[in-house]
Amino acid sequence: MRIRFPAVGVLRLALAFVLIAMGCRGVPVTPAASPSATVPSPPVTPTAEPDMPTVTPTEESPARGGTLVIGVPAEPDALNFSLTRQPVSYWILSCLDARLIRVRDDNTLEPQLLTEVPSVENGGISQDGRTYTLRFRPGLKWSDGEPLDGRDFLFTWQLLTNPSYPASSRAGWELIQSVELSDDYLTVTVYIERPAASFLEDVLIGIGERPGGFILPAHALGALPPAAIPESDYAGLGHVSSGPFVVAEWQQGKQLTLERNPVYEADEVYLDRIVFRFLPDERELLTQLVSGEIDLAAGLPEWSLAELHAQPELATLVTPRGGAVASVAINLNDPASPSHAHPILSDVRVRQALLLGFDRARLVEDLLLGSVPVAASLLDHSLWQAGPESPAAFDPQRARRLLDEAGWHPGPDGIRVRDGQALQLTLAVDANPARELALKRQIATAFADDMRAIGVDIRIVPLTSQAVERQFDLLLCWCDRRLAPSDLYAWFSSERIPSSENPGGENVMGYRNAVVDQLLSRLDVAVDHAARREILSMIQQQIDQDLPVLPIYIHVDIVAGRAHVKGLAPGPMTGIWWNPEGWWLSAQEATP
Repeated sequence: MRIRFPAVGVLRLALAFVLIAMGCRGVPVTPAASPSATVPSPPVTPTAEPDMPTVTPTEESPARGGTLVIGVPAEPDALNFSLTRQPVSYWILSCLDARLIRVRDDNTLEPQLLTEVPSVENGGISQDGRTYTLRFRPGLKWSDGEPLDGRDFLFTWQLLTNPSYPASSRAGWELIQSVELSDDYLTVTVYIERPAASFLEDVLIGIGERPGGFILPAHALGALPPAAIPESDYAGLGHVSSGPFVVAEWQQGKQLTLERNPVYEADEVYLDRIVFRFLPDERELLTQLVSGEIDLAAGLPEWSLAELHAQPELATLVTPRGGAVASVAINLNDPASPSHAHPILSDVRVRQALLLGFDRARLVEDLLLGSVPVAASLLDHSLWQAGPESPAAFDPQRARRLLDEAGWHPGPDGIRVRDGQALQLTLAVDANPARELALKRQIATAFADDMRAIGVDIRIVPLTSQAVERQFDLLLCWCDRRLAPSDLYAWFSSERIPSSENPGGENVMGYRNAVVDQLLSRLDVAVDHAARREILSMIQQQIDQDLPVLPIYIHVDIVAGRAHVKGLAPGPMTGIWWNPEGWWLSAQEATP
């Protein structure tokens, strides 16, 4: 007998992420290798600056036992994946809970709670893309000994789509129309309202600081009214785990201690416990790492690379964050009259010149020690990158020729002029995140200096509400979160251009391209991974030609630790957090 559960009370939320940065490869110019060339993906090998200390292979066998103390830049706001958007909370949850499917360090998918990754080929996804069959591993248990199976998936769906539950995101879950459970609760058949490849990414797969892949314990929360669950102790000391560790102690404002989950049998777990120490002052985080008060520092800002470089006793892992590209967005419309084309930037030759005249390789070398890759594509190091690409080469001579062709010629002060108008543009810089503001200003200054060398006058201005109102020429976009294909619709669809009727639109460039719109409409219905990757590649090629953004570099995850910390295997879509069961401490290299 199969039990079918129809959808009840589904609430759809439109979630807008304004000022999300985008990246593209640039104009079709001859690529040139640089010291920060990207690493091929997939598979992806974590990268680091060649002369920075890195974790090196060891012949020592993994040791069982010990306590790993990790410094993190914030205290978690909730140990419930459906009530948080905070990266630190997701890091800790990755130690507490297994995911339905996880992403390994080489960007391959690995089922954890499930026996296989659903696909059209294995019958896990129907040919029409509207039915998913999930098969749970037999014998799974929550940390309190209760069985973990399809009933927990069913409960999670019903809870997250309940209007009285304040879920941080319902993405993917709101597509479900009904769920069927097998008699043994190990097979779950999910019927969704339309073909949506994003269902796999939003609900089933754990990607970085995103909620995908987690489920909630029905036996622990099912008796509570949905509105009461946020106040329950499940989000804290009462958290029931499905992964390698459980919550042991929470000292508010100081630290959170996890201990090995005694009923977790999926993998060998080496550490006895993990202590997360809350150190919001990044300099204090570095100080405690150098002094040995903590073993590992996570979530370090990019400006810390220089300080880490000066600490040879530390092992530093620098890993590209898949699809997280710092860039300059180009307003293709006139800020004074948004219904008209921009008088300068609507000419693709000018946009090409800005990219070719920007020495991005020197920028990352000077400001970031060459430890981060120059961006070649907005898909760099993501699950959907078709293959390695090289960024457009720095070519100021060609940049000058393009500006000449566009009718902009040098004036007496070196700034180019056309029909009496100087080639002057504003670059808006956002003050958030505050910890990266100094680095942002350095990047903006470096860009302005390079532009002046080709005859473009850049005026750096602070950003207020200009992104929504589009009162800027150029906008420095920071986007440090990992890419999902659904982001491309938000960034490049003509339907997502901000306006008074659509204030949450993220297409701040005003980019319109009928080919891209048509490809984006096909993207989410392509459940076959190869077809999806091909569509993404075509979108990328068109963006390369149109150049609505100037990619700068790929943001990185920075983790630094003492030499005795072993087993870390960071990946571009997951950081170090995909395999906490594999972390261990070396007695040979431990400092007294």
